[in-house]
Amino acid sequence: SVNARVFYLDVDGQVVRHNLLSQEATGLSSGDCIGKPIEEISFRVDNATIGHDQSLDVIRSGKPLLGQLVSYSVDSVTRWASVDRNPTFDTDGLVNGLRVFACEVTDFCSATRSHRNTESQLSLLLDQIPAVLWSVDRNHVFTLAAGKALAILGQPSEEIVGSTLQEQFGTDDPASPPIARHLRALQGESLQYEVAWGGRNFECRLEPVRDDDGDVSSCLGVALDVTERVHSETERLKAEEQWRAVVHNVPDFILVVGRDGQIQFLNHLLDGHDKAEVLQSTIFDY
Repeated sequence: SVNARVFYLDVDGQVVRHNLLSQEATGLSSGDCIGKPIEEISFRVDNATIGHDQSLDVIRSGKPLLGQLVSYSVDSVTRWASVDRNPTFDTDGLVNGLRVFACEVTDFCSATRSHRNTESQLSLLLDQIPAVLWSVDRNHVFTLAAGKALAILGQPSEEIVGSTLQEQFGTDDPASPPIARHLRALQGESLQYEVAWGGRNFECRLEPVRDDDGDVSSCLGVALDVTERVHSETERLKAEEQWRAVVHNVPDFILVVGRDGQIQFLNHLLDGHDKAEVLQSTIFDY
């Protein structure tokens, strides 16, 4: 009735009995299993020697070996089991055999491997773009901090993960903008904003993360470093303002006209004409 393969081994490490699930999993009759090392009937042959030696070590020492991840084959398909080897004792306290529990964990291993692959791909992506990815739980604790921009800011991930919002931003005031934004996200609101931090400019987005019941369990944030773009835009506006300041102080009349004759700029108003009206006109209207 146990949802695992259970084998009982003698002091020589040979199977003496097993449960029905073990027989169904191996496809062997009970007679084919008895008297053989467990690895030869249940796990991959190339692990047999190592596994058999481990069984004998447990029998000799009387100390269990727990949580061992073992691969085996079913119809040429590799599967995985978590194996516990526990010594059994007689009435005098002497080891008289070994009890082995083998629980199927293939699906869990596959899901874990897939999760690790996803994490690896995400880590590679974050190492390439100037961004920060972070997560904060309902206790206001950072559970994730990653991204190339962290290095630019000189803030290692290890110094952020495990700390609280209040510790990172140096205030307990819930009205403080960075804390207030996270509190709103933890209440289910999506936010988009820009912020200057550590001499850099970031475009940020905060999103609530919901559990299977639809309740907000944390919030996830991403910040893209747009410093260069902001600086370029600032320089452009500055140059434009300087140009306008110069041309407005020139006593001569300056007119900028497009190829279609549309008036695009003038530094001095024409007598008796409204500026907005002139900018909606063409050179041919005058």
